[in-house]
Amino acid sequence: MNKICYVDKSIILSDENRELLKAKNISCIEFDIKNSRINYNEVEYLLLHSFLPNEKLNEMKKCKYIGIRAQNTDYVDKDISNKYNIVVEGLKEQYGIDAVAEHTFALILGISKNLINSHNNIMAGKWKNGLPLNYGLKGKTISVVGNGKIGRRVAEIAKIFGLKVLIVGKENELKEGEVSIDEALINSDIISIHISSRKENYKYFNGERLKKMKKGSILINTSRGSVMDYVSLEEEMENGKFLGVGLDVFPEEPLISSTLFKKTNVICTPHLGYLTKESIELMNKELIKNFLNQSTFAK
Repeated sequence: MNKICYVDKSIILSDENRELLKAKNISCIEFDIKNSRINYNEVEYLLLHSFLPNEKLNEMKKCKYIGIRAQNTDYVDKDISNKYNIVVEGLKEQYGIDAVAEHTFALILGISKNLINSHNNIMAGKWKNGLPLNYGLKGKTISVVGNGKIGRRVAEIAKIFGLKVLIVGKENELKEGEVSIDEALINSDIISIHISSRKENYKYFNGERLKKMKKGSILINTSRGSVMDYVSLEEEMENGKFLGVGLDVFPEEPLISSTLFKKTNVICTPHLGYLTKESIELMNKELIKNFLNQSTFAK
C-alpha cells in the first residue's frame, strides 16, 4: 500500500531523496504549515523544519512519525506528541558547524567594517559622507556564549583575527578555562551567542544582562530567537548601547516586518547561517535515512 509523507515546504528534497522514498512506495506532499489546508487528522508521516503549532499537532491523532531536520526537536511539543504516541526524531549528527561559524563572522565583519552602510552610500552617490570609522578587531575581546561545537569553531576563527577569546560556561558548572556570563558581559567588546533553545535558556539574554554589556559593543545571535529578549534588546539599542547588532534568528519566523529593520547599525538575515549546499545535502540525507529506518512502518 502506498504511504504518504507530508514534507515541510522549507525542505527541498533532491531527486535522489525522492527516488529513495519512491522505491519504498512513499509519495511526498509538500505543505506550508502556516497556509496549508490539508486535513491534519489524516497525516501519518511528517518531515518538518518549522515550528508545528500545538493546535495542528492536536489534530494529528493518526500521526505515527515526525522527522525533524535538526538536532534539536523543539519544533514539536513533546507533551502532545507523547500523548498521541507520535515518534519524534531529530538528526543524530550536527551539521552546519562551519557554516554557522562563518556566518557569525560575516555578521561581525559586516558591522565592524560598515559594509551595509558603505554599500548604500556608494549606491546613493555619497561616497564616504557620513560614514563612521571602521572598527578594528585585533586586540578586542570576544565572548563566545556556549561551549558547543559551533562556539568552539567561532573561538578558533576569532583567534585568527587576533581577538582575545572568553568562553562562557554554564552557571554553577564552570569548567577550567571558562568564565561566568557576568564576567563576559562586563569585559567583552563582542558577544556571540551559541546556546540551545532549551527551556532554561528562554530569554537568557534578558534586559538585566543586556544592560551589563559594554557601551559600544557588538552583539551577535546565530543560535535561536527564543534565547533573546527582543523587547529589551530594542530598548538598549534606543539607549545607544551597541556599535552594532547581527541577528540571524528571531522569536517568530519568518519575520516580515520589525523596527529592527530600520536601524542602520543592525544586520538581519533570515535564519540561513547553516544554509549551505553542503550542509543541506547532508541533513536531508540523514533525514530520509532516519525516516526509512524508523519502525512505525511495521505498525
